Formats: sequence, structure tokens, C-alpha cells
Amino acid sequence: MVTNSREYMRNWRLKHPDYNRKYMEKYYSEHPEQCKASRRKSREKYRKKIRLEILELLGNKCVRCEESDVRCLQVDHINGGGGQERKQFTSTTQMFKRIVEKIKAGSKDYQILCANCNWKKKFENGEL
Repeated sequence: MVTNSREYMRNWRLKHPDYNRKYMEKYYSEHPEQCKASRRKSREKYRKKIRLEILELLGNKCVRCEESDVRCLQVDHINGGGGQERKQFTSTTQMFKRIVEKIKAGSKDYQILCANCNWKKKFENGEL
């Protein structure tokens, strides 16, 4: 017995995949901008969630000045090489997912720096 309408609709869509696919194709063709905006919003929300997870795993504050405002915190590669790593991925989300995996596996290659400290480090180490 189905207990709510959401579960009922989910079951119905699973039982009628051809109808559902045709309906969605029609909807996407009639509302392309709304669909693009919705997907973009979902991707941004997911990327923010992963970024916050990274910050939490690494301590939520700059290791140099202890700034804790998430708006200015950045993931830093301790030994440099962030540019090369970034080029390996087609999106920031993919890179963030990989960083989370590495941190959870025990990697010590990353730290959190605020934007100012990150630029100072780049200048001091000749990474510019």
C-alpha cells in the first residue's frame, strides 16, 4: 500500500519509463532556460556542500592567521602544484570530490589558508 503521493508518483514513473521519458523530453524542449537554471543551481549547491566538507575536514580556519570566515578561506596545496592538479579535472566539483577522498585517506597535502595568506605564500615561494 502506498502511503503518500510522492512515493506513489515515484513508483508510477518506475513502472512507466517510456511515458516519463517522453514527458520529460517535451518539458525540457519547451522550458530550456528553466531547466538549465535548475541544473546550474543544483550543481552550485552541491559544489558548496563539498567545499564546506573540505573546510570542515581541514579545521575551518586559516592555518597562519586563524581567519574563520568561509567566504575568504581557500584550499591550498602545501607543496604547491595546485595549478597542475586543477588541469586534470574538467570541473571544480570533480576536483573537490577528489580532494575529499584524499583527505579522508590520510593525505597531508592540503591546508586551509585565507585569501591574503594564500597570496602571501604564493609570493614568498615564487609560485606566481
